[in-house]
Amino acid sequence: KGKGMRMEITLFQRKTVKPKLLMIFTRQLATLIDSGLPLLRGLTVLAKQERDRVLQRTINSLAESVQSGGTFSDGLAQHPKIFNDLYVNMVKAGEVGGVLEVVLTRLAEFQEKASKIKSKVVSAMVYPIIVMIMAIAILSFLLVFIVPKFEQIFHDMLGDKPLPGVTVFVITVSRFIQQHWLVLLGVIIALVFEIGRAHV
Repeated sequence: KGKGMRMEITLFQRKTVKPKLLMIFTRQLATLIDSGLPLLRGLTVLAKQERDRVLQRTINSLAESVQSGGTFSDGLAQHPKIFNDLYVNMVKAGEVGGVLEVVLTRLAEFQEKASKIKSKVVSAMVYPIIVMIMAIAILSFLLVFIVPKFEQIFHDMLGDKPLPGVTVFVITVSRFIQQHWLVLLGVIIALVFEIGRAHV
């Protein structure tokens, strides 16, 4: 039972790092190397002071890779969910050219600019998303509570006479929402969660 619980916890562990944390790590490592500290020593120092568990384990793994004789870029390539191809290839170029600290500084600056642009985009999207949510809420209220009352009025006034196509469509949509509102609510919550997670 204990092994099963540990396996379940391992399966659901977070395997990514927030861009801001990665930017800070990159800039700090560049500063340490630029000040004359060896790469392995710099990684060890950053691993000890890192509070994020995922990033700490990753830095320790990088230190082990470098200590065993591998290159820094090879160690980065072992963590594709944290370090993308651009990051790995730029570090590799910096290693070949002997300017690793310069490349890391450029990477940190690039990450910082990308983060600012992303924040601006997210801020610009907030108002349209709020308007869309309000519109969906109002439309849902009309379909669930108002349309059924009109349906009863039409039935009392017209009896079994056929209704216009648009009216029949609206009534059909209203009935569908009333019968499957839990499923639709779950889908909406899932979409909002995914959008929020994508912009974190």
